[in-house]
Amino acid sequence: MEIASPTRALLRERVGHHPRIVVADHGLLDTSGITRVKYYRGDDRLSSVVDYPHGYTGDWLEERVETGDQYLARAGLNHVDLLKVDAEGADLRVLHGFDEALSDGRVRAVQFEYGYAGVLSGALLERFYALLEPRGYVIGRVLPERVLFRQYRLSDERFFGPNFLAVRRCDDLWRLVEGASRRR
Repeated sequence: MEIASPTRALLRERVGHHPRIVVADHGLLDTSGITRVKYYRGDDRLSSVVDYPHGYTGDWLEERVETGDQYLARAGLNHVDLLKVDAEGADLRVLHGFDEALSDGRVRAVQFEYGYAGVLSGALLERFYALLEPRGYVIGRVLPERVLFRQYRLSDERFFGPNFLAVRRCDDLWRLVEGASRRR
């Protein structure tokens, strides 16, 4: 899903002909409706619902969003192997939109970003753990050679750096990732 309509248009232009790629007409958040998105023409990778204070000039757009649970139901998807979230500070909000799917174990693994924009959105790493661990996920920091799975520590609140991977503890995928990480 891409929340900024100009970026969606570019994505459709580049991959819209591929029969297995669907570019939805909306973004994902924890609510449905219309939301404001700051769009950066010079670097659309920075576009976000979070007003990040950097030196680039952006334009506010009004964009349609829905929850992940609503999208999965409408698309007839019962299971997600990997949910990759890169929402420039809104990652936790996107995950809250998948509450039912996460609670029901219909998402095997989640990769999410944790960076400086989390300061502005209030998305502490502890809040990711609080959302995912009670639903049966183990969480680890993604490193170049492995995933460092461990319990939450306050010292992990650095707001810069890696992506994290959350995998359902009862899933065979967890055993594969955890085993491969131990061998490194």
